[in-house]
Amino acid sequence: MPSLLSNVRLSFLSFALGKAAAAAANIALFRSLGPAQMGDYTAALGFAGVFSVLAELGLSAYLTREVSRHPEKASTLFSQALLVQGIQVLIAALVLGGFLWRGGSDAISPALVGLGFAWVALINLSSPFSACLQGLEEFGSTSRVSSLASVLNAAGLWLVLLFAPSVAAALASLVLTGILGLGMWVRAASKKGLHFEMPRPFQPFKFWKETLPFASVSGLNQLYLRMDVVLLTLLSGSLAVGYYGAGVRVSDLLAAVLGSLIGPLYPRLASSTTDPSHGGLRLELSRATRYMTALSLPLGIGGTVMASSLMPWLFGADFAPAGAAFAWLVWVPALMGVNAGLLLALSAVGALGAMNLIFVVALGLNLSLNRIFIPSQGVVACAWIWVLCEVLILAVCLALLALRHRVALSARAMLWPSLPAALGMGVLLHFLPMAEGWHCVPRVLEGALVYAGLLWVLGFFGPEEKEHLGRALGFKS
Repeated sequence: MPSLLSNVRLSFLSFALGKAAAAAANIALFRSLGPAQMGDYTAALGFAGVFSVLAELGLSAYLTREVSRHPEKASTLFSQALLVQGIQVLIAALVLGGFLWRGGSDAISPALVGLGFAWVALINLSSPFSACLQGLEEFGSTSRVSSLASVLNAAGLWLVLLFAPSVAAALASLVLTGILGLGMWVRAASKKGLHFEMPRPFQPFKFWKETLPFASVSGLNQLYLRMDVVLLTLLSGSLAVGYYGAGVRVSDLLAAVLGSLIGPLYPRLASSTTDPSHGGLRLELSRATRYMTALSLPLGIGGTVMASSLMPWLFGADFAPAGAAFAWLVWVPALMGVNAGLLLALSAVGALGAMNLIFVVALGLNLSLNRIFIPSQGVVACAWIWVLCEVLILAVCLALLALRHRVALSARAMLWPSLPAALGMGVLLHFLPMAEGWHCVPRVLEGALVYAGLLWVLGFFGPEEKEHLGRALGFKS
């Protein structure tokens, strides 16, 4: 079995390459179309995402867990998952069609929502391939295909910008490249020996029944992540969504990159739950949260200090108002980077009921506070409310793991010396003259070097950390 750190390296490098290409294309699209049109683009994907909740329903998490536990049944599990996934996508499409036929929302064009949903549906259809390969710890394959799919999406958006810059054309390009991406997943799965076997009668129903505990967790989580854009669209209009969408685009990119680092942890956590004392799970999770905190804290602190400079540099002067929201939004991926490992651990030990409760509370808090504060604070309200919800999730996850599952994590191990090093970096950036335009690049590099130096001086890189760093970078086997 390949080492976890080798999987992390493969996942991160390939994923980062693809996401960098997609990020460049999306930034160019934002700059070309401006806040109002990009508000329509973001809103279309936001509405589509809410309905796509019916298409995913926790299938990927369940499939990854089961394949990691029973790799000899990979093709059988994969076949059942693919059939169930197709049925769920069809149901979601019918529900969305009914919503649009009944009038939909006056805030966004039904045609744009339909195009957005088609792309999201293709992503859902790809998820059984990705989840099964992850369960087999084929992270090289999953990372390569994810990277190539992102590059394809980027290429499609660049063609749109060259020949027909519009929201509809951009969404249509995502659909076309999504079809090609699905084809790549089919080929990758076939090369790894996965093949479709027509399930016996009632097998898909049994499989779907087994995924139900994951479905509510997934559905609540996805609604929690997507409802802010829908509410902002309904209460403030496309221009506000355009500003918010710029900040969310960067936040989503950072969250995806951090997620690529934590994703390979899940099969190991799932397979380590056979130990009643959870010793292996505690060890893997402690290491992961220590490293993710070390990456997340400077991201949040540095992003907050430089938010007002970064947004106009990336998206143009028209997006300067997005800086106020991004000062908060940058903390979302920072917190998610830590929360992801904790949530994976809860899933691995079967605490799905507790996870449901976490997201019920987070969703309720998100909806109620946004309804109260969006009219007066707009995009900034959406941003700080999201951060508040992520802090709540962090606190509850840590408490549940410690009190109910005997997996207590040391606060000192998580925060020392990352927190003082990140604060030191933030103080330095705050007192330096404000960077503008391309001067943001050397300022970011300066902050990173200062943070790394402080980590070194304060003793973060002990023998174990040096060993892990060498493996993650590929210097050691």
